[in-house]
Amino acid sequence: MIRDFNNIALYLSLCVLRLWCTTLPGYIHPDEFFQSPEVMGGDVFGYEVFRPWEFEQSPQCRSIVIPALTIGLPFNILKILNVWAIKFGYGDYTVYTIAQLFYPNNAIQSLLVLASSYVVLIFNTRPFSNSAELILLALLFCTYVKGSTPKFPLRRQPGDSSTDRDEFPVNLAFLFGCIAAFGFFTRITFILYAFPIGIAFLHYIFLSARAQGKSWHSKFSELFPACLGLVTTTGICVLADSLYFGTLKVTFGGVILNNDHIFEFLSNPAKFMKIGWHGKFIITPLNNFIYNINSENLSQHGLHPRYLHIYNFVLLFGPLTLLTMKDLNAVWVIFNLVFVVIFGGLHQAGIVPIMQKLQNQSLGFKHCKNINGYFRCELGKKITNPVKNQSEIFTTNILFYKTYMPPHHLLGYPKSWRGTNIQVNIYDLAGSSLSNLGNLLSEQVLSKSSLVDNIWKGHIIFQQNNKNSTNFERTLLVTPSTTELSPLFIESYNEFISIGDHNGNKNLRLKLIEQQWPHINFDHLDRIIAKGMYLNIYLLISFSD
Repeated sequence: MIRDFNNIALYLSLCVLRLWCTTLPGYIHPDEFFQSPEVMGGDVFGYEVFRPWEFEQSPQCRSIVIPALTIGLPFNILKILNVWAIKFGYGDYTVYTIAQLFYPNNAIQSLLVLASSYVVLIFNTRPFSNSAELILLALLFCTYVKGSTPKFPLRRQPGDSSTDRDEFPVNLAFLFGCIAAFGFFTRITFILYAFPIGIAFLHYIFLSARAQGKSWHSKFSELFPACLGLVTTTGICVLADSLYFGTLKVTFGGVILNNDHIFEFLSNPAKFMKIGWHGKFIITPLNNFIYNINSENLSQHGLHPRYLHIYNFVLLFGPLTLLTMKDLNAVWVIFNLVFVVIFGGLHQAGIVPIMQKLQNQSLGFKHCKNINGYFRCELGKKITNPVKNQSEIFTTNILFYKTYMPPHHLLGYPKSWRGTNIQVNIYDLAGSSLSNLGNLLSEQVLSKSSLVDNIWKGHIIFQQNNKNSTNFERTLLVTPSTTELSPLFIESYNEFISIGDHNGNKNLRLKLIEQQWPHINFDHLDRIIAKGMYLNIYLLISFSD
């Protein structure tokens, strides 16, 4: 009894740790943001975002249903209530339920292994589509186990006859089909993971001992609710995707449906009969499969050896791949603690918090004064409302180099601001060559060094563009402190001085204005001791006026 109490207390402590891990700034992989939050940030908040290829190319390859439910719905709640909602603990219930049915004496140990894994603490608390896939797979397994286990007794007892089981409940069979369809529209890999569960379900319906002597009619009748749930949910997902991506239009009397027609329906429901469809349906998982079986398409996004999955399996589950775990031990605890720190607190951890600083730098200025060809603005923390049709335009160019893809929606630049006096341009250079970086920097408007050096503190300087006298610009470079810039620049205290570009231009200077700690990209671990674990923001200025 005391041991159970200690295990429960340990599990609850791990749940608190999981909640805390959701606040860590670690950036695991671009899919963390660009599979769902980036798209929903544009749709819900109207921000200017970068939509990944799965949602942009024709035909589209990623369903909008799961992103809309898992991210779009919380974003809408946030938009209304202005509070954060945290995704937490969906898989715990299914693991505990299954463990209670098969290993009732060790159910709490199963929860402890789950709750102490860094995969759950870090990866599964992030908005990956893989996280939604895991939850749906667990729910599918739990639904099968509950439906195929006798109601009385709840747990299997030695000597129980399998012929005493009830039929698979209709409501659980329908739910089984619904979950399977949602999983398929979440990721096409769901089919592979769910395949053994589906085979077990069909075996239970048609070939198990309790099905012996039943007519084929009875067996198919038992299967029908699952098929109905599968077909119904698939139809809803196909319809939602087709409407969202615009391949299908709802018409009313031959005209595309709009908000005015809603009042007509309310006043005269008989007019519903005039609703029609124009266009075609789109099946996003099928498009995804067709796209990915073409190796030429995959080469555009980067190919990796197939054995990498074996390496990743060991990296994810560590000692579980090598040991038979009877209890949590030092190896398991140390392994997960190390990777919680690495992926939760260090890996690309500067990107998310630095977006807030960039928002202040590009959208939070105020009280601008025109002084002989440049504007001096005060640096604030509240977003300044833009002004349309103003003669002066303030443009901030932000260059990201040697970082993961920056989530544009975290900058919070509304799409409706295009055409106003506040403009923001983001250039993601990723791992481009230094020559590409140098060429892009040489094309930018340079702030005068004397202005920046003399009146920088608490102010932002916008320099007049010589090609457009009404446009005032500034350029920021965001790159890790470990980035090697020496082929282009000479490093001097907190800044880099250009040694020349392809055009012989030696008038560039990079002045360090902000730093975010910690940030590691693991590309240049040998430089961390000398350069530190920072993500830096540099202001592009002239070497001399």
